[in-house]
Amino acid sequence: MAVIVNSTKVGTISKNDVFGEMTLLTGEKRKATVMAVKETQLLEIKKDVMYPYIHKPEFLEAVSKLITERQYKNVSLMEKLDKEKYIAENKNTFIFRVKNFFGVK
Repeated sequence: MAVIVNSTKVGTISKNDVFGEMTLLTGEKRKATVMAVKETQLLEIKKDVMYPYIHKPEFLEAVSKLITERQYKNVSLMEKLDKEKYIAENKNTFIFRVKNFFGVK
């Protein structure tokens, strides 16, 4: 599947990859469009299914790393950024937004 941001293809999603995690975990409006380039089967996960995982720090750490790496890749296409610094600066912000969306303190 092709990942498109602002009419520009910024990446691809392969078998067993995920997308839509920002909207699922923070309730924010999506920032990219994903377009199937061949027949594809998808699994939709609802917010209530994710709730038990939000209380697991190891889950939040793993998903925040995945998301900040993906954000870094998208932003770095436009700007020169230090990857480790970007991830370190943005990971905790993402965890805060997820906990806020799920009402977890």
